[in-house]
Amino acid sequence: MKKPLTLVLLALFLFILSPLASAQDFKLVPEPKQPEKRDGAFTITPKTRIVIHAAHADDDRLAAETIAEEIESATGQKLKITVARAMPKAGAIYLARTTDDARAQDQLAAALKLDDKFDQEGYALDASSERVLITARTG
Repeated sequence: MKKPLTLVLLALFLFILSPLASAQDFKLVPEPKQPEKRDGAFTITPKTRIVIHAAHADDDRLAAETIAEEIESATGQKLKITVARAMPKAGAIYLARTTDDARAQDQLAAALKLDDKFDQEGYALDASSERVLITARTG
């Protein structure tokens, strides 16, 4: 992933680690067009893992390692990085491109009303109590 997206991911995880924060409490670059705060929180546990989609595993490994280091620094928990061809059901932070995984794309379309006009430079973040899904059209 490109460096700006890595910074976005780091900001997201600092937000996740601070359950009292709101969408307006953190700065993402580029700024989200439509931030939406929902109830619930994703909890990082010893079983939480970072999953990168197999189609771009080499490209996204650095972003996953950076996120893992930031989480370890903030929580003391070292997260395992794995590779998969599909979005995990729960307990994971999932990095993928929007075209890599139809199930992830369907979830984003439903949760965030993501459509074909999604910008080439854009990204989507969907955090629930089950998982965190981070996608972009390009790396």
